[in-house]
Amino acid sequence: MVAIPAGRILLRDEGTSTGWKTEVGAFRLAPYPVTRELYRAVLGEAPANPAGPRTPVTDVSWLEAVRFCDLLSREAGLDPCYSAGDDPDGQDVVCDPEAGGYR
Repeated sequence: MVAIPAGRILLRDEGTSTGWKTEVGAFRLAPYPVTRELYRAVLGEAPANPAGPRTPVTDVSWLEAVRFCDLLSREAGLDPCYSAGDDPDGQDVVCDPEAGGYR
């Protein structure tokens, strides 16, 4: 994991042509994309892609990514960040910022 320091960033909404500055806390980022191979190892399945197992996983929903992060966290012995209810759109997903799990 690569440490990314806290700082101010400019967010922009291209639809409304507006921008605003916001604070972002420090975080750690994987230096490589999640591969189909890793995704399949954690979840038991991965979206089909003729390019092969070591290519980045694509075509997953945000909720599928949340599920992947929580399962990978558990496998690594970390406290999962996310908790979700039954909302199929993920409107009830909550992230515990104090949890040590993957996001």
